[in-house]
Amino acid sequence: FPVRGFDLDAGRTLQLNAGTSPIDHLPGPALADMLARGFRAETSADSLLGADIILICVPTPLDAARQPDLGAVRQAMADAARSIAPGGLIVLESTVYPGATAELAVPALRAVGRTPGQDVFLAYSPERENPGDTVHRGATIPRVVGAEDSLTQGLVAAFYRAAGYPVVPVGSLAGAEAVKLIENAFRLVNIAFANEVQTVLSGMGIDVQEALAAAATKPFGFMPFQPGPGVGGHCIPVDPLYLSWQARRVGLATPLIDTADAINHAAPSVTVHRLATALGGIPLDRARVLVVGLAYKPGVEDMRESPAFPIIAELARRGATLAWHDAHVRYAPVFPDAPAPRRLLHLDALAGQFDAALIVTDHPGVDYAALAEALPLVADARGVYARLGIRRASVRPV
Repeated sequence: FPVRGFDLDAGRTLQLNAGTSPIDHLPGPALADMLARGFRAETSADSLLGADIILICVPTPLDAARQPDLGAVRQAMADAARSIAPGGLIVLESTVYPGATAELAVPALRAVGRTPGQDVFLAYSPERENPGDTVHRGATIPRVVGAEDSLTQGLVAAFYRAAGYPVVPVGSLAGAEAVKLIENAFRLVNIAFANEVQTVLSGMGIDVQEALAAAATKPFGFMPFQPGPGVGGHCIPVDPLYLSWQARRVGLATPLIDTADAINHAAPSVTVHRLATALGGIPLDRARVLVVGLAYKPGVEDMRESPAFPIIAELARRGATLAWHDAHVRYAPVFPDAPAPRRLLHLDALAGQFDAALIVTDHPGVDYAALAEALPLVADARGVYARLGIRRASVRPV
């Protein structure tokens, strides 16, 4: 297929067209191959005119009240409705609540005289990427596809199969929209369970990582999830709230999702409290703390919803002197709720500089053994030392 990209970020489109990948998990050779096959990125919505197939992959975050913000989808649907060729296919891939595709697309299409299922076809297929995963990526991941009629279902299935994907048909738009929310609500709930288990077992003096690792040896009926300082990224802390928000709109309740969200939302504050306890006689307002990792997960640069930011904000509010290190983050981010902490480009000569390091993201490539040797306290919020089998007196799980 001849492919064009449309993005409002001019810097990103310039990078792509120059052959420079703006994200770690899109390798340079793959981008070079795309460009050689004719791909170009543009910043004008006119680039969509006459397209036979338009895939909408825009952000769907939460607003300040932690409710769905679908402004980008609404604008993208309006652009697609004006631009799609007669008989064309529009596929929404952004995460939305059940019913949102039809709720947003049908009025946009009818406003320009288009009728879904007749002269334009509308489908939903949630993205299922796992940034940083070198095994499950691209066309190795089945595509769920949903539509309101068999003709559209056949069109969208044929498109993704042509791109090499296994296809899983779902009989409605809302059913396909629900799939992504189920997947990430499952993770939210189980991470909250792991965080609760950590609180209970550590309070009993039990080695949490040892217990979790032993439980994971059961070959059936158990799937291990790790406790941590909070959940991040565009999926786990966001998607389940789209489901709970829509449930409330139709008079239903999601108490398990709501409780899990509350547990995970509180995890950054709990982590700071545990760090303060581990510091012993050093109060936080006199402590020098190095935060290791700003990205929301290992091996990527993505900082969306990262627990590092509320952790840094609370540490700053309580008077700690702060620095941060993350080799994957290419620029110094803005810390809206805290004075900008110092950035350390390299983890060397740390002795005497800090009272503690707090591991928020367990990136590969960090010399964790040397870190524990250099500092009097390493507060491990990710269980990295237990997984690596490194034992040091300075390491404390938090």
